[in-house]
Amino acid sequence: MDISQYQKDRASELAAFQKEYAEIKVQYTSSLTQAVFETDSTKQAELVKQVLTINSNLAQHVRDFVQNSKGKFDPALISELTADIIRYQKEFEAIQKSSDKSSALQNILNKEKSQLNNLHSQFNIWLGVLLGAIVVILILIFKTSLSQLSQAAESLMSSTSMTDLEDLSEQSFPDERFYRISPV
Repeated sequence: MDISQYQKDRASELAAFQKEYAEIKVQYTSSLTQAVFETDSTKQAELVKQVLTINSNLAQHVRDFVQNSKGKFDPALISELTADIIRYQKEFEAIQKSSDKSSALQNILNKEKSQLNNLHSQFNIWLGVLLGAIVVILILIFKTSLSQLSQAAESLMSSTSMTDLEDLSEQSFPDERFYRISPV
């Protein structure tokens, strides 16, 4: 197998994993939200079981990927996924051990919302920095073009001497002497 094919295989394997992982995370968050806002205690108990099942599936999916990767992927990605496994295990344990399942679910949901808000804030900051840099670059471009334009105008004016202007005025009005009014 050549290197480029190996890289394509790794990329497709990673893309497939990320797609499945994202789908399971959406299910998890959806079930978590439904369980938090469910008012009927029997339905909420069923939803809590569903959340725990999805949580286990999520952790197992990530664990399988990490175990099967065997150094194929970036260590930072594997480290991040390992942290996700630990987080899911802690969430599972917190839900199982909690006497008030609703508050445990609410805490987990609030943590996820907090993480999303932090990411959104960071995105806005970087977007502001990028837009500010673009404005500064545009100002510098405008300033440079104005200075070049003024230099070009000065150069043009200096190349055209005053004598050339006088010669030009004599040529354009040769019959001026006929129009002069003489004193009587």
